[in-house]
Amino acid sequence: MHLIVDDFNLPLINWDVLTGPNHEVHTTVLEFLRNNGYSQLVHFPTRGNNLLDLVLTNWLQKLLLIRQWVSVLSCHCFW
Repeated sequence: MHLIVDDFNLPLINWDVLTGPNHEVHTTVLEFLRNNGYSQLVHFPTRGNNLLDLVLTNWLQKLLLIRQWVSVLSCHCFW
């Protein structure tokens, strides 16, 4: 099982279906995720209207609860 949690700052990617612009950065990230069986678990905006903070896993058999929590100390949402 692998878990990747980070601010990817790639707002042009559709994380629900793992598609995005034909640009080197986007295609590199998406190919890695697709080739290694990763799914994205956050389904709400984490900065403004953008989904930037991601939780990626290649082991969906584990139930993970991702909750939205807005911090007054940061411009991002945390879970």
